[in-house]
This record gives sequence, structure tokens and C-alpha cells, in this order.
Amino acid sequence: MKLDASNHATLTVQRVEFERLVEELSQLKQCIRKYDRLFQQLGLNKNHISQQLGA
Repeated sequence: MKLDASNHATLTVQRVEFERLVEELSQLKQCIRKYDRLFQQLGLNKNHISQQLGA
């Protein structure tokens, strides 16, 4: 299968976008872990947080 320049450019853009999304997901996971540790240090559990958000 031979790609023309247009298809190659499209695939390159899609790959860059995919890599950006993977990096963003990785950063979000790190934030979630930090918040989880903070909640544990504060003695808050997920049920308490859910109740506060629902109020």
C-alpha cells in the first residue's frame, strides 16, 4: 500500500493528536492520584466527597 502526500499528512496529524491525548490522559491520572492522596491525608473518603458534591 502506497500513501500519497495527503494521506501521509492526515495520518501524521492523527498520530500527533493521539499522542497529545495520551499525554493529557497521563497528566489527568497523575492529578487524580494526587487528589486521592490528599483526600486520604485529610481523612475524607469517596462517599463523603460524593455526599458533599450532591448537596
